[in-house]
Amino acid sequence: LTIARGQVRFDDESVQPAARIALNQIQGSVRNLSADGSTRAELALRTRIGNDGSLVVNGGVRWDRLLADLRFAARNLDAAAARGYLAQFINATLVSGEVSSRGSLALAQPEDGPMRVRFDGDLRLANLHATDASGTDDLLRWQTLAVDRLALELGRGAPQVEVGVVALDAFYARVILTEEGRLNLADLFQRAPVEAAAAPDSAATSAAAAPAAASATAPA
Repeated sequence: LTIARGQVRFDDESVQPAARIALNQIQGSVRNLSADGSTRAELALRTRIGNDGSLVVNGGVRWDRLLADLRFAARNLDAAAARGYLAQFINATLVSGEVSSRGSLALAQPEDGPMRVRFDGDLRLANLHATDASGTDDLLRWQTLAVDRLALELGRGAPQVEVGVVALDAFYARVILTEEGRLNLADLFQRAPVEAAAAPDSAATSAAAAPAAASATAPA
């Protein structure tokens, strides 16, 4: 299978704001392709993403039970296009940012157990600008955040992460100490709701124990 001047547009309106990603000038080839995905297909693809982004992917993949070993080079991908997905994790609005990365990615879905993910490469996040959740005040801004090596492995016990040299250039942050004595950046990431189902039982037990103690000491 050979692809030339292909186009794909992806719109996800299940998130707010809706995610809209356009792949243009798709070129490449896929060999050993099977309908059921039971054989390893060899692919070599390149595409433009958005206005200035590009992605090159080479490697093999099968999808009857996902198994992929890929090498990739991504440049200037628009991070703000994922704003709708990030909204559920951060208390901020991502205005702009460009992601670049080069390395390898391996995916494996065993018959039982979680998917295994292994990433090894570099990472660069440039021209980041984030405001507070209301979008009125600047919160974070930098020119370049570069990690010369990032190794990540998931799905085999506890997550394993190795980070090389990190360089940050032209960094700005708006730091506020709230009336409660907390820094605003401490609440940048949203927290999962705390399970409080056991609280009523504990309160009921304490309430029941108090009269019992009182009746035991009353005759004295």
